[in-house]
Amino acid sequence: MIYTVTLNPALDKTFRSPDFASGSVNKVTLLRQDPGGKGINVSKLLNKLGVESCACCLLGGRAGSEVNAMLGSFGMDYIAEPISGTTRTNIKISDSKGVTTEINEVGPGFDSIGYNGLKDKLFEKVTEGDIVVLSGSLPVGAPDSIYADLIRELKAKGCKVMLDSYGKPLELALEESPFFVKPNNEELGISDNIEECIAKARELASTCVEEVIISLGSKGAVYCDKDACYVGYPADITPVCTTGCGDSMVAGMCYAKQNGLTGRDAFEFACACSEAAALTDGTDAPDEAAVRSFIGKLRIEKV
Repeated sequence: MIYTVTLNPALDKTFRSPDFASGSVNKVTLLRQDPGGKGINVSKLLNKLGVESCACCLLGGRAGSEVNAMLGSFGMDYIAEPISGTTRTNIKISDSKGVTTEINEVGPGFDSIGYNGLKDKLFEKVTEGDIVVLSGSLPVGAPDSIYADLIRELKAKGCKVMLDSYGKPLELALEESPFFVKPNNEELGISDNIEECIAKARELASTCVEEVIISLGSKGAVYCDKDACYVGYPADITPVCTTGCGDSMVAGMCYAKQNGLTGRDAFEFACACSEAAALTDGTDAPDEAAVRSFIGKLRIEKV
């Protein structure tokens, strides 16, 4: 079973404004709303891929109620623990050139009662061999050690932990050696130079994780495990919305682990998920056919 944990989810509102310009009056040709937050995005794609998962999140207020209702409509398993604050609303504005502008609220303060309730329910369910995805920002005031603490406790139960975070929470979490991590180059404090990213990926795979993907936006991504390192280059597409492409990579790696894909094949599937997500409106997940349309067509090079 795969569990995703989203401690600071969002109601995502996506506007398509073909000629969007800052400081001007902009016309909108599309408005859509999606349940958002990095872990929830992972579960949404796994659901489209036919993989069972449980999305665990903290929700509060009117926006939280809307997210809760949308999750319920998807027909997938989820745990929504109530909090006293109000779930944030994030704005995404996509233009005709494939550029996405994001305006993300900080979100509610840390609710320790809600968090402990969610954690208790998660630990009642997880068993040895399960995959647990910890991803996204933390609520305001949450301890930076939350992900590190969860990794340590989940590993003690025999779970594989996948992490997508940044800053101090990422730094502390790496000390607990999660199975997989997917930061981008900026979150690691390095440039988007391919050689620099390869060196960093190799360092992480040899010291604290078993597998790593460093995403580089329009330049592609780097994957490393203990045996090999690969660079994946993006397809020649015009993105519709780039929000959630990294989350789709994580979902692709979850799918790979559940279906016995390893190394290059796992990385290729993760990259295909990201490419398909870039052609999808808002933070909606691409369907399986869209993902598989990229398999065998992406440039994946061993380095």
